[in-house]
Amino acid sequence: MCIIVIKLSGANVPSEDTFRTCFINNPDGAGFMYKDVDGTVHIHKGFMKFSDFYSDFSSFKFNKKNTLVAHFRRATSGGRNPENTHPFPITNNVSDLKSTKCRCAYGIVHNGVISRGSENMSDTMLFVKDILSSPSVISNIINPDVLKLISSYINPSRIAIMSASNVYYVGGDGWVKEENDRLIYSNSSYINTSKVCSNSISFDGRRWVECKDDDGVDTYIYYSNHKKDDDSKIVNSNTSINNNLCKWCSSKNLLNNDSICEDCMRITL
Repeated sequence: MCIIVIKLSGANVPSEDTFRTCFINNPDGAGFMYKDVDGTVHIHKGFMKFSDFYSDFSSFKFNKKNTLVAHFRRATSGGRNPENTHPFPITNNVSDLKSTKCRCAYGIVHNGVISRGSENMSDTMLFVKDILSSPSVISNIINPDVLKLISSYINPSRIAIMSASNVYYVGGDGWVKEENDRLIYSNSSYINTSKVCSNSISFDGRRWVECKDDDGVDTYIYYSNHKKDDDSKIVNSNTSINNNLCKWCSSKNLLNNDSICEDCMRITL
């Protein structure tokens, strides 16, 4: 499903913990975009580890004056790789769409599912390449009527488009607004809540556990691809695990009292 984070000028930059929660809940890569003083949109993406994302993001020392958009992906098509992470420049050039660092006039992020995608291109990448980059669309991309048409086409998905002047977000319901509507999330997966886990499914060669958060909302978190007799567990900040290494990949990059591995995104219960 993914999550979009929009920080408009005047809002505080989300905390490292907030971004980490976004990544844990949407662990298939991250990226961000911002505009410089002349209005050019800069895209940095392809971060498959949270530490890499936050190291690059924090190096810019963004503050309340900056406008930026971040995206954390939960893959549904096109493969789990740096190229399919968001944002994307609005272009039909596949090389530019897959670039992990570029400059452009318009950048876009997406939360949801538009189509099936292809073997190596996500549904979002194809949507940008085949539809949004057409001359008649891109030349009017921030026209209110065109944005309404895009919103109707992708609904209930959500997208955000950054231009030299503003960030335009359209699509289905579910946007969460804070700080006088200057800090906007496309869903609530930025909130760190305890999750009661029950049934698991196999998807894309990995195992996902069906959970309910504190409000009873269904979600899936990446667990592992191993077999376990009992999946009825609780994952929260009080999980007490005394391992110094991840039991799956032996990484030392452990979070949440050593229960979540930042590198392989597996959860030890």
